Amino acid sequence: MTNKWLFGLCLFAFLYAVHPLSAADCAIEQLTEGATYGTPQLDNHWLMWSGYEETQGAVITPLWLYDLNADDEARRLTEELTIHTFPQISGNAVIWLSGEDLERELFLYEIDTAQTTQLTTNQLYESDPQIHNGQVVWAADETGEGVLYTGEIFLYDHAAGTITQITDTNEGNFSPQIYNGRIVWVGTEMGQPYIMLYDGGIITQISDDASISSNPQINDRWIVWMAETDGNPDRIMLYDLESRAITQLGEGVRFPPDLSAEGMVWATHDGDNRDIFWYDGDTIHPITADDEDDSAPSLSGDEIVWSRSVDGETNIFHYQISTATLSQLTTTDYNYTPTIEDGNVVWTGNADIHGGDIFLYRCR
Repeated sequence: MTNKWLFGLCLFAFLYAVHPLSAADCAIEQLTEGATYGTPQLDNHWLMWSGYEETQGAVITPLWLYDLNADDEARRLTEELTIHTFPQISGNAVIWLSGEDLERELFLYEIDTAQTTQLTTNQLYESDPQIHNGQVVWAADETGEGVLYTGEIFLYDHAAGTITQITDTNEGNFSPQIYNGRIVWVGTEMGQPYIMLYDGGIITQISDDASISSNPQINDRWIVWMAETDGNPDRIMLYDLESRAITQLGEGVRFPPDLSAEGMVWATHDGDNRDIFWYDGDTIHPITADDEDDSAPSLSGDEIVWSRSVDGETNIFHYQISTATLSQLTTTDYNYTPTIEDGNVVWTGNADIHGGDIFLYRCR
């Protein structure tokens, strides 16, 4: 299938004036003062992030939850003096891993009841947890060699209160993702990684070439993943869950795309800089076409946000697809990894070696 490129108004979006942040009912709020760790997670009106603290001679990463609708103080979810990693949020639940190495276990926090449940109590090495609609998937291995070599995939159903082992291959299984009960992950066979799908109790191999497949994602329409050439992940591959056809969408892509119900966005590197592209399910649209370095795009509805680096400064930009309107949200340095959902934009600013602060842009 030949990719279709639309070189209309979208191609010249950057020839229009960049609109500054000016709406009276829109503003940027700084939500934290002090170091944070990792990328903030946004789901509906809930925002969560990891803090960074040094206490009693140890580093800890407490988890925080903030309700965008209530404007109350952020809720601290963890008090233990340990490392909390891989936090994820979906609907009424938050998950994370606490501890290190074989002492690391998986936890689930219910937002409405403020109850925390420990999901695992074992000597397995858990990794890569993901959650969607009350179902949690993760990879784990018991050898200490790592999930890349001897990992298996597990599923927890919160409604049933059960844990199911999905794979039993004694080879590497890792990077699981889940959407409405379907699970995708990277599974290896004699060292060759493939994209695998679990659907209704049946496991199917999706990718079928000799390239190295990684970073799978899934929604109700597609499975997408990165394919490597000469050791560099540079191609986006798409599997249509209805037609079962595989399509290559782009080349020169260094990082995984952002997949949403409306399509996906990614940054393509041409050797000099990166530009943003949007795929609507039929056509690939170039959003930027200039000499600036644009990266880390996020898509929600008809809005795209990303980071742009110019002369050593990195700022957040916003693009409205329906109106072809480009806006610059920030004018300070060190603003990274923006995420957008329902018009709310969050990112990390004032970044240093220990993370940065969480910022929120919204219109009331």
